[in-house]
Order: sequence, then C-alpha cells, then structure tokens
Amino acid sequence: MAHKLGSVLKKSVSMKIILISNNTSSSCNELANKVTVYFKKN
Repeated sequence: MAHKLGSVLKKSVSMKIILISNNTSSSCNELANKVTVYFKKN
C-alpha cells in the first residue's frame, strides 16, 4: 500500500516539476534536478 502511494506521489510530483520548470527560470530546473536525484536515491 505504502509503495503504491509512493509511486503515485512520485508521478504527481514529477508532473508538477515539469509544469513548474516549463513556466519558470533555470533556478527551478535546478530544484527539479535535485528532487529527481532525491527520488532516485530513495
């Protein structure tokens, strides 16, 4: 259950990051990269 919730959460976060980075500057892209690296580690 927790694993399923985690994967759904990752998908929604990824979608939000894509939207944010399309709409803002490179500093947001850096943030998105950090979040992506964080999720890959866990």
